[in-house]
Amino acid sequence: MVMSANIFNHDVLEEFEVEALLNELGGNGNQAQAICPHCGADITDADYECPSCGVVLKVAPKRKTAATRELLQVIESENMNGDYHMYRLPDGTLYCDCFSFLFQKGVKEECKQATCKHIRKFIESRNIAIQTLQDENLTQEQRQRIQQQIQSANFPATQPLTDWQKVLFKKLGIVPHKKLSREQGYWIIRDLLSKMGVEYYQFVKIVRENPTYELLPLYSYGVELEGLIRSRDEMYEKMREIGFKVKQTGYSHEMGNKLWKIGDDGSVRRSMNDEESRNYRSMELTSPKLFGDDGFKEIKKAIKIWNEIGGKVNNSCGFHTHINAWDYTKEELKRLLLVWAKIEPVIYFLVSPSRRNNNFAQFWNRDTQNIVSAILRDIPSRYFSLNLMPYQTYKTVEFRIHQGTMNADKVIYWVVFCLKLVQKVKEGLKWYHFSDNPNIEEVLGKLGITTNAIPIIKKTREYLLERYQYFSNGNSCDLRAFDPESIRDEIRNDIISRYSSRMFYFPSSQGDRSMRPRNHIESIAVINPRNLIPYSEIASLRRDDNSFIIRSNSNSNRFYTVNYDPEQETITCDCRGFRQNRYCSHSISIARYLWIQKEVQKAENLDF
Repeated sequence: MVMSANIFNHDVLEEFEVEALLNELGGNGNQAQAICPHCGADITDADYECPSCGVVLKVAPKRKTAATRELLQVIESENMNGDYHMYRLPDGTLYCDCFSFLFQKGVKEECKQATCKHIRKFIESRNIAIQTLQDENLTQEQRQRIQQQIQSANFPATQPLTDWQKVLFKKLGIVPHKKLSREQGYWIIRDLLSKMGVEYYQFVKIVRENPTYELLPLYSYGVELEGLIRSRDEMYEKMREIGFKVKQTGYSHEMGNKLWKIGDDGSVRRSMNDEESRNYRSMELTSPKLFGDDGFKEIKKAIKIWNEIGGKVNNSCGFHTHINAWDYTKEELKRLLLVWAKIEPVIYFLVSPSRRNNNFAQFWNRDTQNIVSAILRDIPSRYFSLNLMPYQTYKTVEFRIHQGTMNADKVIYWVVFCLKLVQKVKEGLKWYHFSDNPNIEEVLGKLGITTNAIPIIKKTREYLLERYQYFSNGNSCDLRAFDPESIRDEIRNDIISRYSSRMFYFPSSQGDRSMRPRNHIESIAVINPRNLIPYSEIASLRRDDNSFIIRSNSNSNRFYTVNYDPEQETITCDCRGFRQNRYCSHSISIARYLWIQKEVQKAENLDF
């Protein structure tokens, strides 16, 4: 079998050459036994990674074949993710650098190869072209052009992934499609590492040193940079000259593929002193969706222009970071809020003093009731250190706490911090995984901002540690400690208080009040009865887990039974009112009670 791609300019032997070499070294081809240097488990010389601890033991040997690909199409993302590129590879397969294909999500087999939706659309156009070729009215030029299009999508037999490529995919956390070719696999590995800003040799060194390591999450992100500038017009022209897609706007939430916006900022303008008002204009520079190291390079170029034109930041300026939370559930959003609230005393010393009592970026821990409200009812406002409101419209979360800066490195390190936080919460990090009073070392460790990581994460760690020491040295934090007991009590009381409400509703972690029942219990609970059984009495009416005995209001010798079926999530009552209407005051009371008990139990753990 032939490995037709080198690994990032490192020559690699053909796989059959490796086998021949091993046979030559091993005499009869038997696999030599050895010990893993990391965990001491038994390994063989054929193992690329330790089957016990997962540390990488060796790297594929070198060869002298360069990798090539032919660009076929540039595709503009429908979701404002920039441009995708489709290529034809030497083995005849098609390759797309969209994130679905890179992460092998939603990939399907088509024409005996792994494809994303963009590749499948291209193949469909080829099939249409084949049918069109049968048109007798085509000119010779048209016929030649269609034949070239068909030729660009021929699909010969391909080689499967090598064992070494499979190890690399595993280390990147990707499950490759069974039809993925080794040429496609090569470019996926190359492009992913490139987007993380890590060289192949650096990645290999990391995975050989330790089975646990940290990579840069490739969620999309965006930045809003507030500050002062001598000329917004000049900023616009210079950005446009070097290839930015840019537009001058007022305050705007307009989005576009790769579109940067240069706008005014009223909050900055109102805070300018006389000298600033004479020489500068306020500016909010807003990025499009950015990804990984490519986005960091864009940020550096934009801020370099800002510095060249002349600008500054004052105490009114902030820097906001949006992180894509498209795959977050509502429960995970609550979890993010609680984790953030738990580590706010550390965040406090990662930002300048001007941000610690800022009305546009309030700390959640200033008032426990804000946390309770966000979890149960309405997000109080967008002016919090972590703003959850954009999730409702854009499926992003916004970190507003950082001070304004014209230093690109500070911007990038903070973006990395936010990316790692969103990633770790998605992976299961919860507030109670931290100690009662976490320090900076613990926070960075839990977020995966460690020394066993790619360079940008290690640099982020060094910067944040230095930042924390500088701001915390001899200073105290005036934030109250995260108080889970108070949060539990307030949530519990809030939920129970809904029992007798005429506007009984179900809380949503999106911050709205939803009246939409999800099951039979909730559909009965929202009905307004004439008479509710007092909440304090219901527990005494319970005969067992799933039935309640209720005395009739009109006849003290008559009793009704309300039954709850937990499997079907249904509730019934044997009174006449229920038989006639399919609900009654008894069933409504019990439905509300059961729902409240379930929600209170969740609140007991604060475990979302």
